[in-house]
Amino acid sequence: FFVAVVCNQPPSIENALHNAPREQARFPAGTELMYTCRSTYTASGYQRAMCKGDGTWSGPKMTCTKSDATEPETDCKYPGEVSNGRREGQDFRYPAKVTYFCNEGFQLIGNPVRECQLNGQWSGSLPLCNPIRCEKLGPPLNGFITGSGETYNTVLRFSCPEGYKLVGSAERRCMSDGEWSGQLSRCQGKYHSYMYVYIYLSIYI
Repeated sequence: FFVAVVCNQPPSIENALHNAPREQARFPAGTELMYTCRSTYTASGYQRAMCKGDGTWSGPKMTCTKSDATEPETDCKYPGEVSNGRREGQDFRYPAKVTYFCNEGFQLIGNPVRECQLNGQWSGSLPLCNPIRCEKLGPPLNGFITGSGETYNTVLRFSCPEGYKLVGSAERRCMSDGEWSGQLSRCQGKYHSYMYVYIYLSIYI
């Protein structure tokens, strides 16, 4: 059977960054990365790396030498944190990137990646992690609902009074995609079999 060849983390070059996402840990064979030196450093040598078919990297063969320019490195300062989430990335110097992730049950609003720019400012704005919400559900017609809320992992239970039959799901959960599990619940028909027995007995006995 076919087994896909992948490479692990690419080589690390002092004072250089590659163009792959920071959180990516595995790279398919044939992946090519480009390395660039940090601000105020000059690159020399071969700046590309490729994942080979045997799962190893070829290249880069480069060095980053401090430039003669006296201007300091661009520092973008502290990029901020998100409530109900986390940030990955501790380097705040150009051209570094930071990436934001939300905790389970929350969805990210905005761009998850911010880049340190030459002007010392972070690109974009700090994203938000908002609770995942499902459409509000009420009790079935002629029935009852137990529980309340519409945020992620909320569980609602449905039931019918005596003489009615529950059609659909007796329990539904708000899922991570913002949809309820199960099917729409309703209380169907009223069963009068006990009345028929009573009438039959009244007439024929």
